[in-house]
Amino acid sequence: MNGHETDFSHCSEELSEALKRMYETEAFSNSPRLQDFLSFVVTEVIEGRGEDIKGKSIAVQVYQREIDEAGNAQNLVSVEARRLRRALEEYYANEGRDEQLIIRLDTGGYKPRIERRSTPEADAKSENELETRDATPIAKRTRDWRLYAGVGVAFAALLVIAVVSFSYQRTDVTPAVVLNENARLAALRERSFKSVQSANIADQARGQFFPLFDPARQQINLKMFRHAIELDPQLPDGYAGSAQVLALLSLLSPEPDLRAELLDQAFVAAETAIEIAPADGWSNAAMGLVLAVSGDNAAAVRRSKIAESLPPQNGHSLDLIGLTGILVGDAELAAQVSDPTRPRTGSGRFAYSNIWGVSQLMLGNYRETADTYAKAANNGAPVSGPTLMLMATALNEMGETEGAIAAVKEMRDTWPEFRAQAVATRFFNSDPGTMDKVIRAIQLVPATN
Repeated sequence: MNGHETDFSHCSEELSEALKRMYETEAFSNSPRLQDFLSFVVTEVIEGRGEDIKGKSIAVQVYQREIDEAGNAQNLVSVEARRLRRALEEYYANEGRDEQLIIRLDTGGYKPRIERRSTPEADAKSENELETRDATPIAKRTRDWRLYAGVGVAFAALLVIAVVSFSYQRTDVTPAVVLNENARLAALRERSFKSVQSANIADQARGQFFPLFDPARQQINLKMFRHAIELDPQLPDGYAGSAQVLALLSLLSPEPDLRAELLDQAFVAAETAIEIAPADGWSNAAMGLVLAVSGDNAAAVRRSKIAESLPPQNGHSLDLIGLTGILVGDAELAAQVSDPTRPRTGSGRFAYSNIWGVSQLMLGNYRETADTYAKAANNGAPVSGPTLMLMATALNEMGETEGAIAAVKEMRDTWPEFRAQAVATRFFNSDPGTMDKVIRAIQLVPATN
């Protein structure tokens, strides 16, 4: 949709009416911070200060940060700008499709472009005045990512991966899946050995994503995904994998500024994956997770449902969608993709059983939750801190207080560093009812540290 950039310094009333209509839509009515952000930058342009719009000024004027802390808040501004760009694109594609004034926020800056919707007559008259959107080339992004990758680190990571055991279910690989994967690798081989190596490393790394609560493991995963990018920056796999790890690290980080920085990096990686392969299930599932961590629940669900509809039904992508369902408080979505009877493709150890247990806890099916985790333990799968936390919650809600206390004691004794309440608060932020139940169970046995 092309348009002509215009001087709107004398028509602020028309802009105000356009913004009012925009702010009444679903995408903006529930996001007062996005409204404030957009109103500020538009006003700056109208009043002739568009060239002076900086992340620091937005941090101070919109987010009320002090001058001395505005520099640290610029990562927050960057994340919010990404949300605003998506919201504007969705608005003009839907409710605002008949609007005459178009507001764009190009990547790489915060000065908005205010355009009047083009017509065939205007296009013929002012062809040379048309502007195209700025986009960060994939090649430039990949050069930045290469700074983080190292061949030696990646191979060391592979050695660690080889000796780590997992607590998740294996999915049988059907002959058709093997043929499809072999065909993909054969196609990549026609391009280069590096492409095959990149795909293989990314596939091994995504098998290490679950269990989630091991920062050292996740750092290894991130290095492997970044090495996959270095080997072949035109494949989406390394970017999708990096996005999911960065989003998780952001979710678990106790430092607000670090959370914002990691989330910003996660968005860059996810957007690059989708730019390379818009119909790739893993890329879309990773973007859904990033959106969920950012708090944009509606967009996270939309993206996850797109991922779910894309073939093949890879077990890892389904796990990411299930995790997204938990984060946005959509228990039905989490249950749908983690149903143990659902067919899955791909090889590796998947987390669907654990996600199923969480979804049933959210739905109030406490016996199913307790049985799911007990079955995993009886089958010889290692028990983790989160497993005991959720099992204790289910038992406590069923009135089996002694069993709940025993589970919490074991969690406290075996994993004294596990920040159970912080994890419960972050993961169930969109489901306060479940959050309260988990915290109530945790508090049956007070923490000693």
